[in-house]
Amino acid sequence: MKKIINIILILILFFCAYKVVAKIYRYIYDSNKYEKIRIEKMEIDETEINEIETEEVKVDNLYQNFKNKNNDYVGWITVEGTNIDYPVVQGNNNDFYLYNDFTKEKSSSGSIFMDYRNDIKDDSNIIIYGHNMKNKTMFNNLTKFKNQDFFEKNKIITLKSNNEIKRYEIFSVYVTDAKEEYLEYNFANKESYLTYLNKLEVKSLHLNKLDIGEKDKIITLTTCSFEFNDARIMVNGKQLE
Repeated sequence: MKKIINIILILILFFCAYKVVAKIYRYIYDSNKYEKIRIEKMEIDETEINEIETEEVKVDNLYQNFKNKNNDYVGWITVEGTNIDYPVVQGNNNDFYLYNDFTKEKSSSGSIFMDYRNDIKDDSNIIIYGHNMKNKTMFNNLTKFKNQDFFEKNKIITLKSNNEIKRYEIFSVYVTDAKEEYLEYNFANKESYLTYLNKLEVKSLHLNKLDIGEKDKIITLTTCSFEFNDARIMVNGKQLE
């Protein structure tokens, strides 16, 4: 009997070891895959800058390159002071890209993706989601903004979309309950939008007094946080001129 128990324990140990190794392998595989995509993007950026010799370049080549690879591609996001540097996709729902990468392959890292309801050109609030991965990839670095010193030094979000570069200054960071938080992307009138903006400022862990009015557009980046069950961190930025 003791021998059988020992065999069972050994099998359990091997199974657990297999699961750990498989998870680590998947982390490495996903990271390498996105790094190859990132290198491809850098090569396109360098070509455009060398030819036009200005930062304010049209990003049509970048957009078309990745649009041809995945028709759900809508832009490229970077966040100052972090390793967030990823293509952004938009599916027909908010579930598919939780579990599939940019090439639509099954992936525990998923993708950085825009809310399926969003209109990137017209909506007042662009909402972008990503996983908080234990290997510090995807939207994990958003949690750094809970630190006030980091928040003070790193405030710019850049979103390169079709022929356009949008920059946002972060003005609000807070942790909330996913079950209670309702993310609004379009608003019935200016009063409801101003009320929403005021709520973001009141909830924020840090103070960044920006003048934000009814005509301003914002971006919301969100990922899991672990203060309590279903906790989410929200990072909001105002679009700059």
